[in-house]
Amino acid sequence: SRPRKIVWATISDLPGVSVSRMFTNASEMLPSKIDLLGFSMSWELDFPGLFETLSVLNVPRRSSERSTEDPIVFGGGPVLTANAEPFVSVSYGKYM
Repeated sequence: SRPRKIVWATISDLPGVSVSRMFTNASEMLPSKIDLLGFSMSWELDFPGLFETLSVLNVPRRSSERSTEDPIVFGGGPVLTANAEPFVSVSYGKYM
């Protein structure tokens, strides 16, 4: 969507920043160090993919359990725009 492309372009234009896309249903090489981790939540059934991705990346599910060494997790998409409450304990914020 257009807002996602704006966020992507803005972040990727920062010096020293590398941006890549990851799909939860694809087996691909994951980056070794992640600073920001964003999710687009289109359906409630996307949550298992989010939790699996956090697990694979060794990122605690709850934001309160993360240290400064862990990535900042944020999300957006129709599910979070309609009701962000289930995502509150997982993320630091949301974008619309």
